[in-house]
Amino acid sequence: MALGPPFCGWLRTGPAERPGDPPENRKERTVNYVKETRRRHLGKTCAALTLTLLATLAAPSPASASSAEVGCGTVVTSDVTLTEDLNCTPGGALTIGADNVTVDLNGHTISGESSTGVSVLRHTGVTVRNGTIGSGVRVDLNSSLTLSRVKLTSGATVDRDSSLTVTGTLSSCRVGGLSLSNRSTLTMERCTTYGTIVASDTHNSTVKWSEIHSALTLSGGGSNAFTGNVFDGAWTTLKDGSNDNLFADNTFQNSIVAFTAGASQGAPNKVEDNTFKNNDLGMLFGPAFNNISIRDNLFQGNSTAGIYVNTGSPVITNSYPVADNVFEGNGLNPSGIVDRAGNTVQGGLYFHSRYWQGTLTHNTGSGNGGFLIWAPTGLVTDGGNNQGPCGPNGNSALTCS
Repeated sequence: MALGPPFCGWLRTGPAERPGDPPENRKERTVNYVKETRRRHLGKTCAALTLTLLATLAAPSPASASSAEVGCGTVVTSDVTLTEDLNCTPGGALTIGADNVTVDLNGHTISGESSTGVSVLRHTGVTVRNGTIGSGVRVDLNSSLTLSRVKLTSGATVDRDSSLTVTGTLSSCRVGGLSLSNRSTLTMERCTTYGTIVASDTHNSTVKWSEIHSALTLSGGGSNAFTGNVFDGAWTTLKDGSNDNLFADNTFQNSIVAFTAGASQGAPNKVEDNTFKNNDLGMLFGPAFNNISIRDNLFQGNSTAGIYVNTGSPVITNSYPVADNVFEGNGLNPSGIVDRAGNTVQGGLYFHSRYWQGTLTHNTGSGNGGFLIWAPTGLVTDGGNNQGPCGPNGNSALTCS
């Protein structure tokens, strides 16, 4: 079938004018001549359009704005794909200059000392994927960036109402460190972190199914959720003023101190359904211990103690009972920590403070060094159903089965 505009197939040549026709047919001949002339004109037009169409189909597609021109200092305003590594020293590599831009690293690396690999300011919907950024990322001023299957070896800074999403697999999504501040938000799924994570005034962040091998500090933020993660060799700290944070279904292991929290107000922090194992101290509280719910956790094999509370003045009351936790094999190899009275800290739950008031309910376990619960008389309120042994000897504060 011939190529051409659809109407080309409709053109047909009319009957030719014959010299022997009688004169009375002149009018008909004239009409036919006009029709034939129009048909031939349309035929020529169709042929021209056909040639134009063929030329258009044969022409190569325009190259992505991109790919051949991306280099150090490029302002990216459309989708690009890297064709080679970029080593940008000094100065930055890529600055995003439009919304909804995708940068495909295509397996390549952006690097360079004292530079920024990708900078996103005042733009949203930006995605960078499939490669390595060794020179840092900056997201600022109401911006949003997604890193998919990116190894971010030098970390990222997220500031002023911006958001960062990092996702992939534990091997393809690797984060060297994160600093979030001023109402910024982090979403992390299936990533591995090695650098310190510091979040100040951060709200509504979620971190799940990830491995965290570094210190995590929350300061002054709230409504963040950490679920299904492994904190390995990581010290998690909730500083004063951090509230309404959730830690659930995580494993905290192989740290000197796995978890600690300061004073807070408002909705409580919740530490529930986690496993604390093979740390020196699973949880440490001092000088404050309030506004936190600790329940349904397993404390197993922590060398000195599962939980150590060593608060100072003034008197602090925790309205949420320490409840329904299981303590197994803690305190079997204490590191030599002593309380204010000179007693060796050892066991499952160890309280030593005249300035803390709280309730213990249904905490059980076995095989702990020292006592399952150590709490001097008058220090705690017995909520019932706690398992022993409880100390110090002759303690009337708790009734332990």
